[in-house]
Amino acid sequence: MAETHQPRIELSSPLPPDVEAGTVLTLVVRLTCRSGCALSVESVHALAPDGSVVDAEPGWPEGAEGMDAEHSVSAEEALSEAAVPEEAIFSLIAPTEVGTHTWKIVLPAHEVDGVVHDEASLEVGTTVRPHETSVAAWDITSPVVVGQPFSAKVGIRCSAECRMSGKRFGVRNDAGAPVGEGILGDHVWPGTKALYWAEVLLEGPSTVDSFIWSAGLLAADLGSSHLEAFSVLSFRTVEPPEHTVSVEVVRDDTGDPIAAVEVRVGVYRASTDDQGVARFEVPSGEFDVLAWKTGFVTDPASVEVIEDLEMRIEARYVPQADPDDERVWM
Repeated sequence: MAETHQPRIELSSPLPPDVEAGTVLTLVVRLTCRSGCALSVESVHALAPDGSVVDAEPGWPEGAEGMDAEHSVSAEEALSEAAVPEEAIFSLIAPTEVGTHTWKIVLPAHEVDGVVHDEASLEVGTTVRPHETSVAAWDITSPVVVGQPFSAKVGIRCSAECRMSGKRFGVRNDAGAPVGEGILGDHVWPGTKALYWAEVLLEGPSTVDSFIWSAGLLAADLGSSHLEAFSVLSFRTVEPPEHTVSVEVVRDDTGDPIAAVEVRVGVYRASTDDQGVARFEVPSGEFDVLAWKTGFVTDPASVEVIEDLEMRIEARYVPQADPDDERVWM
C-alpha cells in the first residue's frame, strides 16, 4: 500500500478584510508536507465565488517575498518538521457584487515519488464594498431667465476610476422631483483622470427666486457597486431681458480701455473685451454696478434701466504691495 501524506495550505499573505468591488487582489499561500516532500505547485488552484477556476502564478524564489513575520517558517521549524515550503501566488478579482465573498484554494490529491498526497484546501474571504462616486456641476447658466432653457455641465468620477461613459445621471429640483437627465460621454474632462461628463439642458423655473437643485447617477445605473453621491446646482432666475446695458471701463489717468475686468450689474456678470466693454441683457429696474480687477480700484455705482444704456467707469491704477517683503510691484 502506498504511503499517504497530508499536505497543508497556509497563508503567507492574507487578503485585506474589505476591498472595493472589482479590486485586483494578490493572495500568496504556502504549501508544505511535514515529510519534506516536493509538492506539485503547478496543480494548485483557486475556486472563485462565481465558480470559475483561477490558476496559480509562479512562486517567489525561496519563498522570501510575501512571507510576513507572523507566517514565515523559521529554520528551526523547517528542520523539526522537515518542511519544504512552496509558494503559490494568485491574482484574484473582487466581485462587483457587494457582500462577503470566499475563494477556496485547492491542492488536488496527487502522487509524488510513489507517495500519495491527499487533497488539501483552504478558504479565504473578504468583504466587498461599493466604490465611492463624486459628482461635480459647473458652467451653470446664471442668471436663468424664468421659463427658459438653461444648461449645466455635470461630471461624475468613480474612486476606482471605473469607466462611467454611457451611465445616466438625473437632475432633481429642490422638492426632489426629477427635472432632467443626461448621459455621460466617452471622454474625461481635460486635466482630470476619470471625470466623465456631459452637458445637460434644463427648463428654468417659472418664478423669480433662488434655487438649489442636485445632480447624481440614476439608481438603475449605480448598481450595487457604486455609492450614491450628489452635486448642487445653485442658480437664480430673473425676468426676461428688455434692454442692453454696455459698461465701458477705462483708466482714469489715460482713458485707455481695460480688458478682462469683471463687471457685475445686479446679478448679471460679464468681463470686458479688448475694447474695455462688457454687455448685459437685463429687464427694467435699478441695479448696483461693480467692477474689479487686480491693480485697479473703482467706485461702486447704481443705475436705473428703462431703455438701452451705455455707461462708463473710470478705474484708478493702484500699484500692488508684495505681502512678503512689502515691496511695490508694477
